[in-house]
Amino acid sequence: MKTRNPSGLIAEYPEDYKFSSARFYFDGSDEFNLVTHYKG
Repeated sequence: MKTRNPSGLIAEYPEDYKFSSARFYFDGSDEFNLVTHYKG
């Protein structure tokens, strides 16, 4: 379930912001190949 960004200034949803790790935790995608899951 998506949660709206209350300010909505950068992206409507946190996982829609291109440089956010939220996309990685939402669907596992890592466009820049930089993110590591906090559980290892």
